[in-house]
Amino acid sequence: VYVFGSERGCKSIIIPGSCNAQPFDKLDVKMLEPIFRWNQGVTYVYLSLECQTVATEIAAQLSKLRFVTDVTLEGWSDPIAIHKILMACKQVELLDAYSI
Repeated sequence: VYVFGSERGCKSIIIPGSCNAQPFDKLDVKMLEPIFRWNQGVTYVYLSLECQTVATEIAAQLSKLRFVTDVTLEGWSDPIAIHKILMACKQVELLDAYSI
């Protein structure tokens, strides 16, 4: 997980694919909770394909962030999971979902 921004809080959260190429699970999301909680000013979120399986749990965390305007979903193909993320981020202006 990469977090970029000023010293008072990051502006971008990037969650790349897992090292073992396995989908993330609820334990992984639990480990990400502090990153979302401590960085309320995030404006950009990048979620890899491995995050698609836990979209519901990630959406719950994203719904607490009020300034997210850009979201990138790498390789996501499940319309229900994409919809959950979109509905959680009420201020999204740009949703980029692409496949490699």
